Amino acid sequence: MATPRSFAIRVLVLLLWMSAWPGVSNGIAQDKVSQIDALVQQYHDLRQFNGSVLVAESGKVIYKKGFGYANIEWEVPNKPNTRFRCDE
Repeated sequence: MATPRSFAIRVLVLLLWMSAWPGVSNGIAQDKVSQIDALVQQYHDLRQFNGSVLVAESGKVIYKKGFGYANIEWEVPNKPNTRFRCDE
């Protein structure tokens, strides 16, 4: 099962790859958003990710969405602004 850190690294690699692709960085933001959504949704569908995602580009938020439940027992969904406790 992928850890949150490995998932974040994969998303960052995808974003760096997309920004280097000619034409993608020239204003095809919707395609970028749909690619991010498809990637995160795939991890969620495979039960490897449950949480919130926020992606910013050039200081502007281009994607934010919650996946799964913040509290499974009470069926409280994750939202883009869900706060998570860090036990590090």
